[in-house]
Amino acid sequence: MMWLYFIIPDKHYLSFCCFYLKLLTFAHTFVEDEGWHKASERYYGFVNKYADKKIVLLELGVGGNTPAIIKYPFWRMTYANENATYICINYGEAICPDQIQERSICIDADIAEFLQSIKR
Repeated sequence: MMWLYFIIPDKHYLSFCCFYLKLLTFAHTFVEDEGWHKASERYYGFVNKYADKKIVLLELGVGGNTPAIIKYPFWRMTYANENATYICINYGEAICPDQIQERSICIDADIAEFLQSIKR
């Protein structure tokens, strides 16, 4: 199980939107149950609501093993929304496509160390 958090910049504050995601496996394959479909509807409702708004898509440590879940959708959303900024913090895999490079911040660093360094 995992929580997925989104941060929405506003004029005077940051709004937080979060979704509870449950990972299901059966015989090493992904299973879509009723809960998965409800979570998917909430996620796409959120994505559609903010599709043209000023938004920061923050990716922390998503590697090449499962890029279709977060990395590729974030790249597509950044490409489609000129008001979007994509931020990736990932040791050894902080990359983005050339098409969104001007609206991206890719930081090749250990996440814990990086967050400690900006905390000071």
